[in-house]
Amino acid sequence: MDLHRVAALLGLLALFGCGHTTNEALCADAKSVANACGYNPDYGYRFDPTRHADRDTLVVLTFSGGGTRAAALAYGTLQALNDLRDRSGASVLDQVDIISSVSGGSVTAGWYALMGKAGLASDADGSKDNKLVNFIYGDGMGAIAWRALNPVALTRYAVTSYQRSDVLANFFADKLYGDNTYDAVKRKYEDDRNEPFVILNATDLGHETRFPFTQNRFDLLCSDLSHLKLAYGVAASANFPIAFSPIGLKIYSLDCPAHRDETWARQGPPRWLEGYAQYEAHDPAGAGVPAPRSDGLAALRAARETQDYIKPGPDDTVLHLIDGGVVDNLGVQSTLALEDEAECAPGLYQRLKTPRPKAYEKIRRILYIVVNARSRSPAGIDNTVSPPDLITSTQRVIDTPIDNTILGVQNYLTAELQAIATPPRDGGQPFVPDEHSPKSSCWTKFHYASRQNLSERPQPPIEARIVTIDFEEIPDKPCRDSYWQIGTSWTLGKDDVDDLIKLPRVILARSSELHQFYGKSVALDAAKFPRDFASVCAARDRSATGLSGVDGRRPAR
Repeated sequence: MDLHRVAALLGLLALFGCGHTTNEALCADAKSVANACGYNPDYGYRFDPTRHADRDTLVVLTFSGGGTRAAALAYGTLQALNDLRDRSGASVLDQVDIISSVSGGSVTAGWYALMGKAGLASDADGSKDNKLVNFIYGDGMGAIAWRALNPVALTRYAVTSYQRSDVLANFFADKLYGDNTYDAVKRKYEDDRNEPFVILNATDLGHETRFPFTQNRFDLLCSDLSHLKLAYGVAASANFPIAFSPIGLKIYSLDCPAHRDETWARQGPPRWLEGYAQYEAHDPAGAGVPAPRSDGLAALRAARETQDYIKPGPDDTVLHLIDGGVVDNLGVQSTLALEDEAECAPGLYQRLKTPRPKAYEKIRRILYIVVNARSRSPAGIDNTVSPPDLITSTQRVIDTPIDNTILGVQNYLTAELQAIATPPRDGGQPFVPDEHSPKSSCWTKFHYASRQNLSERPQPPIEARIVTIDFEEIPDKPCRDSYWQIGTSWTLGKDDVDDLIKLPRVILARSSELHQFYGKSVALDAAKFPRDFASVCAARDRSATGLSGVDGRRPAR
């Protein structure tokens, strides 16, 4: 049974039950909140670019969606990066600054956010109790189906606020995260200098946009992320449409103005939103309102979405979150819309285009490692004049746009990095805005610098590279097809999981971009990083369908 079949069964329950929200207001428990009720930009789970001020690199790792297929590929990538050492003995994994994930990739990312390197131990290391390993090799689909469809659950849907999304969140809590909240994730990030900042991404269904689980985003709701259970963050990122109900987040902004004090106005989002106020009309004619630049409409939309969270309408009180892959199945967008300094407009471009703010002024190299577990459905619907059945059609309607937007997102990433790396045409001077450019404090602070300031703080140009871990990298078509056709499920056969975990090592060993980025500072151990695909392709089933499949069995450990 795959996720789409379960979706069809659970979809029948969509007409029943009530709803509830999973987050708390910023002041819900003031005694345990460091900043009581006022806005504090230093409180909460936020990316801190100053913790590695001595580095000249920014390394970003993204995990796509795809059920256990994605979780296993992400786990294999983390293990491989941990084994990839520079000449000082430090692992490349220690250099990762940010991990951003969606859906199945968020299962592994959330586990690493909570456990760090201790969560990477495997049976080969003598560990038999790694919960993530047990989860990846286990029969998650059967367990979820029973939890969702047993008589007790069916009764709870009808008479309580218990939802199908609670089934998924409780399953993740029982198998992996327990009752740990984002406070545990924050403490892990603060205590371990080598711990990356992990962004789990969901889709805000009502506002039709991505929703990253960071305190910066929860600030807009006047809510405290530290009280949210990690299992609900992962579930929100992974709750496949139809199969699971959206997860609710309460917008507390309407009751928040008394707590959004001078610090909020001076150091919070209102500072950068000021630059977009010029595009808002107070009459239908829009008299006197300048036309925004066409290449700035995405930023303007982000500003208006932010404003909608801060000052929601009376009928906009609850967010409904579903699988993050609906908007961005690579987890890339939240890294390009970085929110580390709330007074500045979100955006990596804002921080890395010359002249750069102090926290980024030493950065001269960016590496993105994009882990893409994209699938392609096997042939079968085009061999007959009869139309595909309802379940198959629904599956394709959901999967096709998700899979096809991946290429667009990757092209967007490439274009953004090229824009950052391209030197200014006037020999190093900053962009000079015109009357149509937003005049937010971030641009004023960093990009209106004088020539004198630039000469006092010369900054090197940026070098940017992208390493992809993608089934497209496999040269042998039968092998490549067999990976693509591994099902989107929470249960996979042991051989599939084994191969998914091993695959990143081969791709990294062959990656010219990785070698160009690190040069001779990183040496590959041939025993751990083979340069051919024999170890991950030779045993793949080469039957007519190319499937090595989802056999539904619980593999022997």
